[in-house]
Amino acid sequence: MRLLCGIVLMAACSVPQPELPAAEPVVEVRPHRSIDELPGPHPMPVPTRAVEPDPDDWSLVDAGTIEPLAQAPCNPGLAPLYAALESRDATMAAQVRRATLGCLAGDRLADARVLVDSLAKNEMEPIDHYVIAKVLLKQRAVSDNAACAENAFLFDVFQHVTDAKDPVVSARMLNDADFQPIHGAFPYRRVTMPGVDNDVDRLEGTTWYGPGMGVFGTLKRLELAPGGIATLHSAEVSPSGEPVWSEHAAVWSMQDEQLSVTVGEAVPVLFYMTPAEGTLTQDPTRNLSEYYPYPSECEA
Repeated sequence: MRLLCGIVLMAACSVPQPELPAAEPVVEVRPHRSIDELPGPHPMPVPTRAVEPDPDDWSLVDAGTIEPLAQAPCNPGLAPLYAALESRDATMAAQVRRATLGCLAGDRLADARVLVDSLAKNEMEPIDHYVIAKVLLKQRAVSDNAACAENAFLFDVFQHVTDAKDPVVSARMLNDADFQPIHGAFPYRRVTMPGVDNDVDRLEGTTWYGPGMGVFGTLKRLELAPGGIATLHSAEVSPSGEPVWSEHAAVWSMQDEQLSVTVGEAVPVLFYMTPAEGTLTQDPTRNLSEYYPYPSECEA
């Protein structure tokens, strides 16, 4: 029996056994790497900065290609609905504009004013400013006291005109008879006479007004005529309390983007033109202007 077992074991041992695979090397994985071992630095391309277009480098749209603004029945009831909105809604703003134009067509200026007052919101579009300015000018045209009685100030008109600058909207203003009374004002010229370095043409024919002096209103007026001819009108308050006006011949020119005005034999006075307000100031570092594109209104 023992002999048989030995023979079996010898037979089993003589069978070739498969080789075991070699153990893989252990690779140490570090939780982080030193910054000195990181590859790089890789050169990054320099971001290209978009070239901002010149604010004066634009062109008016041909007025003949512009569709007339649509009108709707005069409905001042839209005003409180739109005024209740926290922000501008394009669809409802269009409804308010159409209703406003319907009110103007029906000579319902008070209702038109109620409607455009509700348009005054953040992020207004140029067409909104255009319609508001149109209503204010309509009110001024029918009443000499509209500035004081209806709060239809030229200051507000020019603010809306400036914000209405747009190739299409500016073309509408240029062909709108309601804007004719302000054709000689610099803010209107700036949004209807595009072009780089076009300030001389814009200034020709403009009138500028000194600041209000209480009950006396504006006591200085500067007229810039074509050909570099200017006229300065100024007033002194007499002992009786009445302003006495005088007229002085002057010349004007543009020098290094500054307006130079010389009265008689006096030393030329240089003015800077503030781009946002459209006023004339001798010191751009101060918040003080010597001339404005509108006279003093209701400041007494």
